[in-house]
Amino acid sequence: MSVSLKVISERAGLSISTVSHILNGTGARYSAQTVEFVKGLAEEMGYRPNIAARGLRLRRSYTIGLLVPELFAEIDPLEHLGAQWGYRVLVVPHRNRKMEMRNTVTELHRRQVDGLTIIYPEVTDAQLVELLLEKPTTIVDTVSHQITDCFVEDVKEATRIAVEYLAGLGHKRIGFVSHLVESVQFQQRQGNSVWSLPLARNRIPRGFL
Repeated sequence: MSVSLKVISERAGLSISTVSHILNGTGARYSAQTVEFVKGLAEEMGYRPNIAARGLRLRRSYTIGLLVPELFAEIDPLEHLGAQWGYRVLVVPHRNRKMEMRNTVTELHRRQVDGLTIIYPEVTDAQLVELLLEKPTTIVDTVSHQITDCFVEDVKEATRIAVEYLAGLGHKRIGFVSHLVESVQFQQRQGNSVWSLPLARNRIPRGFL
């Protein structure tokens, strides 16, 4: 549950306008001690500013539109489906770095998104999981015991189809381009059980793929 400025002001013993000015960065006239006290209290209470409300007040959204011809396969269907229900999809890139992921999810919460879909996340950070559980969240191509809505491709079957297709064309040297070596997705595809059987069936010797 989000914490309001009113609740923080009551706890701090200050007016709502004072707390608002400080947390919105317009509290230059207040002492450093007061500013530090209010910001520390807001963080302690889990306050997140409502960026949508701030945008209405300041007539500025602090958002830049980027229009591109087409996005990759996982995003286009989601965008079309969202449009059917009256939703716009806000696309944000991520690099699977823990702190960066936490900050990005927190920022999306501040922008009052109704839910999240995350593609290829590393869901091993307890603080990140706690943030994700605050909104309806779906993750794609990663298994998580905490997030119940997971969509994971059948890596073994996809590998079999790919290898047999290439072998059927007469190819014997098959390369494999994937995610970063440390990623969950790479580990799933690099496992012996994934590649060994389709390669053996097609009599293709295995090197490092």
